[in-house]
Amino acid sequence: MATTTIIYQGFDSDSFRLSPPATSIHTTPNTVTIQALPKSDYWRNPASPGEEADNRHTGAFYAVPVDGDKSFEAGVWIQGKWAAQYDQGCLMVVADDSDGKDSSWIKTGVEVDDGKEWIGGVVASHWSDWSIAPAPKNTSQLSEDPYWLFIRIVRRGPTVQVFRLYSREPFKVEDSSPDLVMIREVKGFDHHAAASSHDQWRVGVMVCGPKSEVGSTCKAAEATGHSVIEVVYSTVGEVNVEVQSDK
Repeated sequence: MATTTIIYQGFDSDSFRLSPPATSIHTTPNTVTIQALPKSDYWRNPASPGEEADNRHTGAFYAVPVDGDKSFEAGVWIQGKWAAQYDQGCLMVVADDSDGKDSSWIKTGVEVDDGKEWIGGVVASHWSDWSIAPAPKNTSQLSEDPYWLFIRIVRRGPTVQVFRLYSREPFKVEDSSPDLVMIREVKGFDHHAAASSHDQWRVGVMVCGPKSEVGSTCKAAEATGHSVIEVVYSTVGEVNVEVQSDK
């Protein structure tokens, strides 16, 4: 099987780029902690009868480039200091190398709504789709003994699937783990867009707080013993290979 494995040194690697900016960011090889700018957001509401267009793309996005012409997997563990309405920390994919204003994108992870923690995501293309469900565990670092949330995005051609898992501590998540739960499947993601073998996408950690006066904070960690963000390329329809760590 033809496969390509991409190895990143860690969250402090030069492969990562922060855009849009953040209030603060601290990286180690194994973790990144990002405080977003106040009242920042990633959201899209297309113009429709009775509603004006709303296209926000100011959330802090710390990401690596991936080949938009290949299938891939990406996963990360997250916790955060969620406090204000709509505070959120996510794994995000943007279907080009821009700021996401006019791109198709998916964000999926934790969001606070009405004082409660939820898990879900937004899929934005020409349209925008928001879905949430009550989070079975608490990941806020402002609470006692929070869990970690593992989010994995799997792209196979135009199909994107999202999986989640909770744990007290980060660990390497096997593809066959019985605790992985699929929470979303998107068919035909970015299928309308013209693609070339030179197209680049971005995948990484996004944090924002549309109502936060101080800026929401998210901490992301690697899967122990493996590369950060666990980006794996594979040929469409084929089984991926395991990411190798340099540690």
